[in-house]
Amino acid sequence: MRKILVVITLLFLVSCSGSNQDEKVCTDYLKSNLNDASSFEMVEFFPVDSTWNTGTHEKPVINKEGAGELFHIEYRMKYRANNAMGAKVLAAHQFFVDQQNHTVISDGKLE
Repeated sequence: MRKILVVITLLFLVSCSGSNQDEKVCTDYLKSNLNDASSFEMVEFFPVDSTWNTGTHEKPVINKEGAGELFHIEYRMKYRANNAMGAKVLAAHQFFVDQQNHTVISDGKLE
């Protein structure tokens, strides 16, 4: 029983490590583009969608888990930070993170 708990715990930690790495990548990317990076406060961060590369289509397949190699994941982040006038604002941003080298390949501010 103890071995099973250890294995389950290890699997959980390994499966969560990609998301934590993506969260850090997105946070670092955003902070490098903020007016006042020291004022940054994350409110929420969550995955929205996945794109899978099937190898048979020219375009990757969206949201077909297990359809092939994971291409990228779309994340959304809500955060607070100071704007150019120094006022704290609540904002939302979306990120597309490449899963091969864990880099932000596209981003955009949400209204």
